[in-house]
Amino acid sequence: MADTGEMRFLNRFPKEKHEQVRQIMGYIEMCGLTGRDLVSIGGWIDRQALRERYQHARSRVGDYVKSGVIRPIGRDSESQIVNRFKFRTTNGDYNFMSKGFSATWNVTSQATKTMHTVRSTTRDWPSHLNWARRDFYDLVLDISDGKVILNW
Repeated sequence: MADTGEMRFLNRFPKEKHEQVRQIMGYIEMCGLTGRDLVSIGGWIDRQALRERYQHARSRVGDYVKSGVIRPIGRDSESQIVNRFKFRTTNGDYNFMSKGFSATWNVTSQATKTMHTVRSTTRDWPSHLNWARRDFYDLVLDISDGKVILNW
């Protein structure tokens, strides 16, 4: 029978995972690893996942820019694309303008001249990205994943 400290610890995990957690703890002790080693390993795994998500988003945005799906509005430069841009779809063009650091965007259909406000899903990103670029990547991924529907 496990002691109360181990039971409290195991209650953090689903019951079907308790045996796996016990086995991992035994293996960790056998290898001579410490809790700090595990935190370091977990941090590295999390950073790898963030890096892969960032590279995927950067690649997808790059493909959209190269193909002309995303382009600057008017005389804006490429660097201003994270704050306002035009998105071309089969339904027409949509202008996106950021409303600040809230992951909220004003979207205007060029065909119908109607405006909607959309809020993008907030994801974790590497810390070197500024907030404007994070919001931009969140929005572009939401559009490409079908979470933001552009059909008005």
